[in-house]
Amino acid sequence: MMGELTLFTLKLIRNNQKIEEVSISVNYGYIQFNEDGNVGDMVAEGINIEISSVIEEIECI
Repeated sequence: MMGELTLFTLKLIRNNQKIEEVSISVNYGYIQFNEDGNVGDMVAEGINIEISSVIEEIECI
């Protein structure tokens, strides 16, 4: 079973012009077991938020 990744894109728009674009990714993780029942491969779950540039733009308004 493979994990799933969802990506959210946020756009900051002023006067019909995009002034910044950032993303948030959510990794749901997964784990695979080998024939012996031991962990063979895995990816940890996590959330990656990269929005500092949008916050800076909002603070300038």
